[in-house]
Amino acid sequence: MKERKDIPSELINKLEKRKNQNLLRELKKNDESTEDFSSNDYLGLANEPNIANNALKILQDSGLSNQNGAKGSRLLNGNHELFSTTESFLADTHKAESALIYNSGYTANIGLLTAVLLRNNVVVYDELIHASLRDAIQFSPARSYKFSHNQTDDLEQKLKKAQALYPENTTYLVTEAVFSMDGDIAPIDDIKNLCLKYNVYLIIDEAHATGTQVHNEIEEKVKDFGFARILTFGKSLGAHGACVLCSDTLKEYLINFSRSFIYTTALSPHSVAVILASYQYLTKNKDRIDQLKKKIQKFRKEIDKNQLTAYFLASQTPIQSLIIKDNAKAKRLEEALQINGYDIRAILSPTVQQGTERLRICLHTFNSDSSIEKLMRFLRDQLI
Repeated sequence: MKERKDIPSELINKLEKRKNQNLLRELKKNDESTEDFSSNDYLGLANEPNIANNALKILQDSGLSNQNGAKGSRLLNGNHELFSTTESFLADTHKAESALIYNSGYTANIGLLTAVLLRNNVVVYDELIHASLRDAIQFSPARSYKFSHNQTDDLEQKLKKAQALYPENTTYLVTEAVFSMDGDIAPIDDIKNLCLKYNVYLIIDEAHATGTQVHNEIEEKVKDFGFARILTFGKSLGAHGACVLCSDTLKEYLINFSRSFIYTTALSPHSVAVILASYQYLTKNKDRIDQLKKKIQKFRKEIDKNQLTAYFLASQTPIQSLIIKDNAKAKRLEEALQINGYDIRAILSPTVQQGTERLRICLHTFNSDSSIEKLMRFLRDQLI
């Protein structure tokens, strides 16, 4: 009888290949002695005590302070009253008819796209959309076409091709507002015009835009136009979970057909209370957004001052990418940064395309100007 291993040999071979390529992912503990230039907590709300205290008050006022979990899916007995309160708040805040809360950005993207993309539908998507969106498109039976990143000429060519081949089929366009790896912004005006021209439904992932200085401008452009907008709360809001902003009818449809919504235990009352408390705090402390904008401006100024422009992608968002073009070099620079007190992570292929390996630097309201200056001098000394 053939000896059985703890896992099949083909899985072991895949692991060994990744080890040999120096690409093995590992779970690491956060080093609290290093300064955070890597997390998505752009506004510093994840550790804001006022939010924690207000979340407890919301739970007490709702009679849910002793309930640790939701106890079931929302279609069974997990639909505690904080959901409707928070979803109404989100819809009003973001100028949408309805909001539907999901357990994470990943489950929101999977749940939305696999529910609405039907057989013979067409979906056209930016080549750099998040992995969750790509997975959802792959899981769906729809025909798909990708277009070159933020290139509206190529987008139009793909829309023409799709509609020439399938003139009677519904077409969707999927993009991000702020791209998670490059930190650049989608050309919303051009995309909106093309959607109108070709009668296309727009789905836009606003995860990394939410709570930043660019979000209000993006929202004004898509609030009455987008078919669906996805917001996540684990970034600028410092919380957990996500929502789909949409029409009342689409919300009803998702409640009936979105599998990642239907077949999962709902978020706990505490998680939903933190979402609401974070939004309430930010509503009263919008200066945090202005502070973040100033940090981004300071960082871009230091790039020029230290003659590092050729290494960085252009970005006016908290995501600043330093292109290294080599996995090994990126990992060595990451290690040097960690040793010198900077929590900055290398992003390697295949997470990003080969030849675009990078250090992904995330800016926050709590990063001091002096820390930014010291970081940039260190990078200059390493690279020039």
